[in-house]
Amino acid sequence: MIMKIRYINIKLSLIVLFFITGCGKDFLEPSKELSLSVPEYYETLDEATISGITGNMYGRDWFNYLDKASCALQELYCGNGNTDDGAYIPFFNGTLNSAFNQLDFLWTTNFGIIKNCNLSINGFALALKEGEKFRAKVDASPGLQAAVNTTIGELRFFRAICYFNLVKWFGPVPLVYDNLYQMANPSSLNPITEEDIYGFIIRDLNDAIEKLPASRNASKANALTKISARALLAKVYLTQGGMPFGTASDYVQAASLSNEVITNPGGYALMPTYHENFLPKYSLNNFPEECLWGWKWSWTALFTSYGTQNTLQSYFGSSHFTQSWDGWTAVKPSVDLRESYETGDLRRYSTIMEGGDKYPEFWTQYTFPGETTPGYVYFDGSVSWGGPSATGMHIRKHLAGRDNSGDGHIGEMHTEVYTPIIRLSDVYLTYAEAILGKNASTSDGTALARFNAVRQRAGLQSVSSITYNDIWNERRHEFAFEFQNTDDLFRYYQLYPQEVKAMIMNQKRGAYAIETAPFNINGVAQEFPAGQALKVITNKTYNDFKLPSVTDDYFKLPYPMSEVNGNPLLKNTPARFNFELYQ
Repeated sequence: MIMKIRYINIKLSLIVLFFITGCGKDFLEPSKELSLSVPEYYETLDEATISGITGNMYGRDWFNYLDKASCALQELYCGNGNTDDGAYIPFFNGTLNSAFNQLDFLWTTNFGIIKNCNLSINGFALALKEGEKFRAKVDASPGLQAAVNTTIGELRFFRAICYFNLVKWFGPVPLVYDNLYQMANPSSLNPITEEDIYGFIIRDLNDAIEKLPASRNASKANALTKISARALLAKVYLTQGGMPFGTASDYVQAASLSNEVITNPGGYALMPTYHENFLPKYSLNNFPEECLWGWKWSWTALFTSYGTQNTLQSYFGSSHFTQSWDGWTAVKPSVDLRESYETGDLRRYSTIMEGGDKYPEFWTQYTFPGETTPGYVYFDGSVSWGGPSATGMHIRKHLAGRDNSGDGHIGEMHTEVYTPIIRLSDVYLTYAEAILGKNASTSDGTALARFNAVRQRAGLQSVSSITYNDIWNERRHEFAFEFQNTDDLFRYYQLYPQEVKAMIMNQKRGAYAIETAPFNINGVAQEFPAGQALKVITNKTYNDFKLPSVTDDYFKLPYPMSEVNGNPLLKNTPARFNFELYQ
């Protein structure tokens, strides 16, 4: 490819280029003003600056997806959650259309990151090709060389995962690979076939595997590694295998890559307990050993740096839990999800808060009535600041604790709890699913061993064979509220469309009419803190709700209306991609 970028336009400072946020068609637009040639610009960069190019891609750049769109798509759409909040409800009740704004966040978050990746990938390529001084500077410094390689590997990974998200959710999308060239040649913004998008992703991840560090760095545990990229590539092949253009070799590749990660984990390991993965102590660079990649968030004084923090506690928790003006219970676990758990599944406690559950990691300075040790005790969310959750439950994952307490850095809409995106248990289940492939069931010994390792940690008995429905259920309970299950649903649909449509149609998405009574100890109604009555549920009457219809269209999202209006080419028949243009 002849690189089209010859000059980098810089606004305010040189490094700003790498932190442009995508918004609408902004994902194509360069900044303007001061110009330097690409080699001249890269000659100004030192090791620390190069290593910092991807900093926001580890967290901040994902904020608009994290804040509401992630849960709307991945938990409500597949039936894990319940809501009556207008910010989410079209994903829950079957009324989603192209005008709903959360679709825009799904689109622009990923294309915004892709834009930043393209500018840096293409910039590095041109600087190394034509910049004799930059090339000599890199060759003379092993540290600088490592920083360049690692950064390019990270950029490839981030671009790949963004395109993987987009193709899973929307199907054919434009392949933006050179923002400046494509701005001048808008005919290049046709949607590209899913097959070629997968081919593009696979190229990026193979290059990432070559360039990223070999193993986990305990002092910077959130940093990407070859293992992270192999795990993602395994999922890409697994998903491609079920597509119309997929082949049996895709499942072979998925199994091989998963097996390599499991047998050579490079410092990653399954945590001894499931619950350990979700303790609020994990934040910033302190990620659990099981997390191959996740989003990093940073607490700051309230709203001084909005967009750097984890906001999920505000939407998932109760106002009693947060003890502040947030805690809106906007999303709660669905009745369908709760009733799908096997008896004794330890993951329920780590995922769903129910009456009487105690969490010693929260409210660490407070001892509830009737308890002898500190910790938060769940009383169905029925307190003086509001009624009970409509499903009688709250989400446990992503919580941090009470504001202004010893629990840590917590404020209204501000925590720094990390967000797991790829855990090692995912790779175990990816291996089992790859071995199953398109077969009705499997009793393969290694597949069973890995599938059962996940079940045994959850306190469940081993199984002697696996079907695809077993895979779906296991993944649903292992990754509920970790923003994976609608992706799993779409993959399931590719293989068994009629079964999946029937399953979604029959889900229990309703809520309860709930009656409560005071929580008494020795006949005395308890308040905690003072003035807030603790109540327990005494009666629940279920009012059912089911989706009015589920057609094949349910399993691909509509393009956002704003994007179709801005790029009418999205209405065209998908084109093939010329891989001679790949950079």
